[in-house]
Amino acid sequence: MTARGLGRPQVAIRLLGAVAVRVDGRAIELGGDRLRSLLAILALTAGDSVPTALLVERIWGESPPANAGPSLHTLMTRLRRAVGAELVATGPTGYSLRVEPEQVDVLRFARLLRTGAQSRERVKERAAIDEALLLWGGRPFAGVRSDWLESIELPRLEEQYLAAVERRFDLRSLDRASQNDAQSLGEELSELRRLTVAYPLRESLWARFLRLLARSGRAAEALELYDEMRARIADGFGVDPGAELRAVYDELTGTRTRPSRRVAPSQLPSDVLGFTGRRELLAELDGVLAGRDPESTVAVVLHGPGGVGKTSLAVHWSHLVAEQFPDGLLFMDLGGYGPGAPVDPPVALGYLLHALGVPASQIPAEVGGRSALLRSTLAGQRVLVVLDNALNAEQVRPLLPGMGAVVLITSRSRLRGLVAREGARQVAIDQLSTADARSLLSGRIGLLDSGNVQLLDQLAERCNHLPLALVIAAEQVARRSGSALAELVGELTEHQLDAFDASDDPATDLRAVFSWSYRTLDPEAARLFRMLSIYPGRRFAPQAAAALTGHDARTAGKLLRRLADLHLAVEASANRFQLHDLLRAYAAEELAKATDDVDAAWERLLDWAVQSAVAARLVLGEPRKLHYVEQPLPGTVPLTFADQPAARAWFDLELRGLMAMVLSGAARGMHAQAARLGLLLWNALSRLVSPDEALAIQQVAAESARLVGDPMLAALATNQLATSHGARGDLVQADAELTRALEMFTRIGNQAGIALVRGNLGFLRQLEGTYDEAVEHQRAALEITRAQQDDHATAGLLNNLAMTYNESGRYADARLTAIECVRICKDLTDLRPLCYVNDTLGQAYVGLGEIELATERFAAAVMLNLRIGSPAAAVGAQVRLGRAWQGTDDAAAEQAWIYALELIDDHGQGLLDDLRAEVEDLLART
Repeated sequence: MTARGLGRPQVAIRLLGAVAVRVDGRAIELGGDRLRSLLAILALTAGDSVPTALLVERIWGESPPANAGPSLHTLMTRLRRAVGAELVATGPTGYSLRVEPEQVDVLRFARLLRTGAQSRERVKERAAIDEALLLWGGRPFAGVRSDWLESIELPRLEEQYLAAVERRFDLRSLDRASQNDAQSLGEELSELRRLTVAYPLRESLWARFLRLLARSGRAAEALELYDEMRARIADGFGVDPGAELRAVYDELTGTRTRPSRRVAPSQLPSDVLGFTGRRELLAELDGVLAGRDPESTVAVVLHGPGGVGKTSLAVHWSHLVAEQFPDGLLFMDLGGYGPGAPVDPPVALGYLLHALGVPASQIPAEVGGRSALLRSTLAGQRVLVVLDNALNAEQVRPLLPGMGAVVLITSRSRLRGLVAREGARQVAIDQLSTADARSLLSGRIGLLDSGNVQLLDQLAERCNHLPLALVIAAEQVARRSGSALAELVGELTEHQLDAFDASDDPATDLRAVFSWSYRTLDPEAARLFRMLSIYPGRRFAPQAAAALTGHDARTAGKLLRRLADLHLAVEASANRFQLHDLLRAYAAEELAKATDDVDAAWERLLDWAVQSAVAARLVLGEPRKLHYVEQPLPGTVPLTFADQPAARAWFDLELRGLMAMVLSGAARGMHAQAARLGLLLWNALSRLVSPDEALAIQQVAAESARLVGDPMLAALATNQLATSHGARGDLVQADAELTRALEMFTRIGNQAGIALVRGNLGFLRQLEGTYDEAVEHQRAALEITRAQQDDHATAGLLNNLAMTYNESGRYADARLTAIECVRICKDLTDLRPLCYVNDTLGQAYVGLGEIELATERFAAAVMLNLRIGSPAAAVGAQVRLGRAWQGTDDAAAEQAWIYALELIDDHGQGLLDDLRAEVEDLLART
């Protein structure tokens, strides 16, 4: 009788190393790192319930799926099937794993270490430690994906492991001293050398290694290693070795080193060069400092509009009073107002605690624990904390330290919540006074004679006395050798910073300041900057920029980096650039003033997009007998693609921009290229966007093709428009458009087009349930494609014909037709027909009762669809696999649908919500 037959299953869970589980001696397959994460998290509690919300947080961290509840339910179902339903318990608020602590190696490890620590006999302590260390199988939680396990549990376990290793060395050292046993000395030196390589900054390991080297007669080598270690610590942390390692040095040299104090953090940015004015504000801050209660925390909020100099004032004053805070100067940019997301309080707390020297293993996971630890760490310390660019009171409140510290906060918000609850003091920061603005400009420009005072005051007035604008203006004036200050003031008079008075944030329009940087550009860089305003996508590569201007990609890349150097563009990621919205607006204004040939730029851009899309589709194996793309324009250099993943990735990355090009091209009257590009995007549209969005593009393409007057292009666009209507479920409109397309192709006598439309009519008749008509259309189309030896089109038609046979119950005919299609598909570069026909053949086998063969085909369809980036089709195939098992093997059906949910969780972007509802309904009824 097995252990399962005697009662509860025998379970062994391994977390110290690769996560694994055995039930009744049988290794259990845990597919997917999320499932392994769930097992590890539940196992760590050994029978105690873990709340659902906590499980979601620990498994997915800060990026849970949109449907976290169903996703967790899917994982729990998979876990039950893997380890046995009797081992997984559901409680009113969470889940638990029915295991004993001794069945989980981490918990047994901890218990053995506690036993050793409590033992009064060295022999028993060492035996317990030896037994515990035998459980260590390498880095814990290998093969899981959980930020909580990685950041919280892993450091804690590694610290326990290293402490145990060090204690075992100490016990061995005592045994050698009492027994004069030098037999294992070489083995221990080798082990310590390995450990110091693995943990190069752990001083306690180095101390034991160096002492053991010295005792083995290698003191000179130990001193050399000490020097290396001291340099490593200094380079990494800017501090001296700790007391334990210094004590080893004393032993090696026979001297006593002077103890070093903890180095206080000093994180302030450099003081502001040429800081000017703000005397009243500096005095006010000095007064706050002088009148503070040393037993309480003082918080000051410097608030004001963007660009008014809040950060400069905070940094400058902090440097002036730095000597009054010997225990540390902390600085944190909270990112409240800027291009990125604000820093979350837990992240900010972790940064501050790390700066104060708190080991990562001692930092709690929850914001409350981290906040409490910060207060404890800074209690009674004379520390200045600068929290720059805060968003709101909720972001700042957890970061306030304990008594004795001073906190200086900058924000565009008044942070009234901190004033009401924490007693923070508000200090308003306004624009510079006329005198201070004049001093700032004269100090940077160097024009101090009385004749220039009026001009400086006029320049300050044009900049609205805003420090940011003043600094940029001063730098531009100083850079203009030979340019009179009066000329610059005249330019500013023509370009008023009108938005300074139209917004609550006076730094939102710096049109004149932009002009100063823009006018330093050489003509080609300036032209590119202007042309980028018409690019319809948010981000662009040098190749797209080259198409706009007619440059080669290498030159365009150099010009883009020139723009980035002057902050007129941003390199958002590797070799991809973007313009700030305000800069784009400014570039558009400059383009409107210039004589650039915008139409020619659009023609080049659209031609580049069309030719690149053709190149991508050819690599993807999507050739067509219907030719509707002309030769590239002179100078057009389309993209090339190394393989199919690269081609698909380009469509994935650029589709939104390409869609915008279709719309913009049509709006500008460039209908031929707009129509061609719209047709070329069909496969990517069907894969990546909703049917409504795809239809909108095809409607524009069809109208553009009609306006061009090209019969071939118009017929193709009409066929494609019909397909888009069909994808939306509007079969009546699809029928009307297909009928029109068939007439158009018949009128021009294009047999390939006739085959294309009749094949689509056959598919439409199949959807309508008129199977005889469907077969008639599909066979007629096949006659044409076979005569033209168009294997690609033939494969698609054979698959659709097999689908019609399936729908009409002619499963044997479906199987034969699909097998013929498979044979043709094997010679095609395009994988899509093979994806489709494997699914179709699986359905035919289901109809014939050959479930095992169906399983193979559905599995192949899932794999291929995922390879080509069609998760919806993959999920559909997986759902049909479950339906195939339904009624004969419900457990297999359930497992298939669970995997379908996993695919939705991994790939769903809103387009799979309907499929999720269908799968969850199927699971609910099993």
